[in-house]
Amino acid sequence: AGAPGGGAGEKAAPRAQRGEGNEGRPAEGARPGARLEQGVLMKILAVDFGDARTGLACCDRTEFLASPIGVIQERKFENVVQQVAYAAVEYEAGEIVVGHPLNMNGSAGPRAKLCEAFAEALSEKVSVPVRLWDERGTTVSAIGYLNETDTRGKKRKEVVDAVAATIILESYLNYRRNHPETAGRGAAPRPRHP
Repeated sequence: AGAPGGGAGEKAAPRAQRGEGNEGRPAEGARPGARLEQGVLMKILAVDFGDARTGLACCDRTEFLASPIGVIQERKFENVVQQVAYAAVEYEAGEIVVGHPLNMNGSAGPRAKLCEAFAEALSEKVSVPVRLWDERGTTVSAIGYLNETDTRGKKRKEVVDAVAATIILESYLNYRRNHPETAGRGAAPRPRHP
């Protein structure tokens, strides 16, 4: 059973939209999102989805300051989806960005496909856009940052995923600042119950 998303030969694209990558080029299989009114700023929630820990970060309404907001420590896929949906409501996010860990050659491996499935499931629970964002290298950057701040041991394990989510969000915010024509408008999400 394949996960939603994938290659260009697919006929039905998932609702989760793919954004541009860290290198300023479209992520594999990118398709344009709905282009809405330009210049509208909003809170954006970023998600670094993991098997046991999922990092979250959010920006302020000016889209200037990206901050880690916590880590969801949960292994059950459906529970993580629901908790992220609730976090989106709590932080009044107008858009959600899910890290998309593509391989260095741009292909989607098992982890990227799992993140595609996560983004698709999340998009069914919230009323705001959910976008996949190329996150290649963010965990390495997060570890580098934690090395620079001499964060070690248990504390490091607790924060690395939230720091990675913050780096994903900063990358996305930089893209939005440099490509205002692609910025969309969001509204506060409401979780949909199954």
